[in-house]
Amino acid sequence: MAFIFVGYLPKVIVSPSAEMALPARVAGVWSVSNCISAAPPAWFERWEHNRFGAFDTVEGAWSLVPEDTASAYAMLALRIWHEDRACDGWQPVN
Repeated sequence: MAFIFVGYLPKVIVSPSAEMALPARVAGVWSVSNCISAAPPAWFERWEHNRFGAFDTVEGAWSLVPEDTASAYAMLALRIWHEDRACDGWQPVN
């Protein structure tokens, strides 16, 4: 059993807000979801990502980030579990 590396994605790291009700020790939220941590503008529409929605190289991922906002982003390396839970049981991720 193992994780599978799927690629890179730059994300805006969000400082916790009062609405999040997180412990004081939480300094930032590193979310894969776009509802909390934004990805670069129009990254999906450019259709340069791989089948997992990530990028194969760090350089390819950074190329989407506007230079004037680059300091707001951090590069995430994404991994997924090697199996997916389907209706009929666990299936390997291909």
